[in-house]
Amino acid sequence: MHAYVGIFGFCLIVIAMLIYMNSNKSATANISTIHVINLERDKERWDSIHTQGSKLGLTIERFPALYGKDILYKDMRKHGIGNAMVRVDRYDKKGEKLHNLGVVGCYLSHRALLENLSAKDVPESHGHLVLEDDVKLPGDFLQPNGRWDRLARNIPHDWDIVWLRMWHPHGQKVSEGILKLKTNRTIRCNLGTFAYVVRHGAIPKILPELKYMVDAYDEQMNLFFSKWNCYLLDPGIIEMNSELQLNSSINAINTT
Repeated sequence: MHAYVGIFGFCLIVIAMLIYMNSNKSATANISTIHVINLERDKERWDSIHTQGSKLGLTIERFPALYGKDILYKDMRKHGIGNAMVRVDRYDKKGEKLHNLGVVGCYLSHRALLENLSAKDVPESHGHLVLEDDVKLPGDFLQPNGRWDRLARNIPHDWDIVWLRMWHPHGQKVSEGILKLKTNRTIRCNLGTFAYVVRHGAIPKILPELKYMVDAYDEQMNLFFSKWNCYLLDPGIIEMNSELQLNSSINAINTT
């Protein structure tokens, strides 16, 4: 009798452990919503990405980008932007000589979108695809048995963020077509944030690391790849639209 009780108790413990493990495991990587960061003045770019999505039967939500040049110097600190990021001359007390305004606008736009997404009442496993507006979507994007559909099955269930393309990736192959990204401060790597999926449940641990801007958005994200579970489709499946990239309002003020 005692033996049966002991076996029964052991089984209950095992079942409880399995339930706990499954409840803390993220679902298979998925794309439930698509969001495109777009400046009001960049209508051609929005029309391009919207048209691409319509042809594929996708619903794409526009998120208004912040124009770096519109942020007053006196308000930079309020946004978590230090003097070193924007002031060319340390003796320029009035902030009349500024640079990196496009970089600042890009950073704040991505951060604002993540803040907006964090407030949504959706499951933690919900995947938000974040796109910049100068990308080209593949013809099989989110279609049954398309490349995303096939590769997503290989992404580990502990995922926080999945990049759909990146320049100079640094990490370790963990499955077919999937690289786990790693931080490396000695080389310039893991560049580009124009196409990535963020798990809803991971946003609360990502946002605190973005409160203060210490570098460009992709460079700052790279600082935490060894802390978060970040993966890359390698090779990637989304490309940049080179023609639209040249006409970027954001890029046009990077040197001002």
